[in-house]
Amino acid sequence: MFLNAARCEMFLSLASCQKILFRSNSKYVSRMKLLQEVKENDRKCHGLLKTGQFLLFYEQKPLLKPIQSAPGCVVTKNLQWQLAVTPYEGLQSNYLIARSLVESSSVFLDFIGEDEPRFALGIPTQYRELAESIAQKTDGQFFNQRASIFLIPENDACLVSQAISKLNWKNNFRFCPRCGCEMQRNASGTQKRCYSCKQVHYPNISPVAITLVTSETGDECLLVRQPQFVNGMFTAIAGYIETGETLEDAVRREVAEEVGMQVVGQQYLKSQHWPFPANTLMLASLATVDRHQPVI
Repeated sequence: MFLNAARCEMFLSLASCQKILFRSNSKYVSRMKLLQEVKENDRKCHGLLKTGQFLLFYEQKPLLKPIQSAPGCVVTKNLQWQLAVTPYEGLQSNYLIARSLVESSSVFLDFIGEDEPRFALGIPTQYRELAESIAQKTDGQFFNQRASIFLIPENDACLVSQAISKLNWKNNFRFCPRCGCEMQRNASGTQKRCYSCKQVHYPNISPVAITLVTSETGDECLLVRQPQFVNGMFTAIAGYIETGETLEDAVRREVAEEVGMQVVGQQYLKSQHWPFPANTLMLASLATVDRHQPVI
């Protein structure tokens, strides 16, 4: 089959685009395979500890330290805050944290840039004096979980969100739900294996439908509030997706339950991990209602 010049040019252009896309995807795939290896290979994960950077947590609260200026940070009490990141050597030389404690109390998070492993170290509750000493030496403080993620740049907030969920699962999910025996975690903190029945368990994720309800014209939105909210605080409608439901089912049900109105249209927007109250996946939608319908 012969192609004319225009078709040949189009074919070559398409082939070039596919080649560029392949290179881009190959880099992403290589990164994902490396992450998978670190998560599943204990020796590989332990080997990265010495070159790792650590976020420090005490009672699930991240350690932040003040800075004079940082892009993306929010000013609070005339200070800006950033994550206090400590290299592995600093854990031992500055804070006298033993390697055994680092290995047993850390979880792997991600690579920053090309090859900088990032871990979260949860200081055990009984080490209060150590936590206070670290905060004093860094001139920082262990911040409230919810407040902290609004004080730092988005990328760092995502790391903190991931760390809180992983540390919480590591600390609280200790016994096998199948046989009741104690479990052993892997080095990265992404799975646990039962000593007795050998069952492997992974962190559970709870999907939540969060929905902004608007009028059909889009010029009005409906917000709700709970009794424990501070004055002036409102939120979108949200609730856990129940067993057997689709996201669309959950949106319609939650709107009916919360405000007594029937959804006439909806659109999925995007998702976001959220560590409160546990390990949740927020699935955001827009829903429209007829504002003139009777409220039940």
